Amino acid sequence: MKILSATILLAVCIALVGFSRSSPVLSKTESAETSLFRQGMDCYQKNDFPGAMEYFQQAADQGDVLAVVQIGLMYDFGQGVLQNYTEARKWYLRAAEKGEPRAMYLMGHMYEFGEGVSIDNSIAYTWYLKSAQRGHASAQFEIGKILTRANRETETYLQGVEWLKSAANQCHFKAIEILQSATNESPGDFAHCSGG
Repeated sequence: MKILSATILLAVCIALVGFSRSSPVLSKTESAETSLFRQGMDCYQKNDFPGAMEYFQQAADQGDVLAVVQIGLMYDFGQGVLQNYTEARKWYLRAAEKGEPRAMYLMGHMYEFGEGVSIDNSIAYTWYLKSAQRGHASAQFEIGKILTRANRETETYLQGVEWLKSAANQCHFKAIEILQSATNESPGDFAHCSGG
């Protein structure tokens, strides 16, 4: 009887595992594209890039902008696909046009470093600024870094410091480092970033 019970329990577990992979039950607050994205991230974290790409593609087709960004990243870094900056840029632009701040930041990065495009600091700045205005800490850092290259007595420099503070308040450690060295900000001003 124990063997039969153990066999039945094992069969139920296998069935549930198989069910959860092929057709997950969605919570009331989880949309289909969110579930697809989550499944894609599960594959991605296990380095199952073909599986991840399949889920991300399905989620992107249903309008999930985070999946669109993730596809761009996979092309950008050659994860499961050949590295292709042009293809990465296409996916980033698709998400950026829908207002996704990380995609805007990544567009700025591509233009700053000439990845799949000609280096154009003006376009890079524009994308960084759009992303920074939407609260992306790394974009705020980049804008702050650019603006603080100005003379310390100018309004431009002061605007740069404010962008660095915005990034630092989100625990962007390079921004904290620059602020502490350039403006004598106290390390205590960012104590919330140390985790304790």
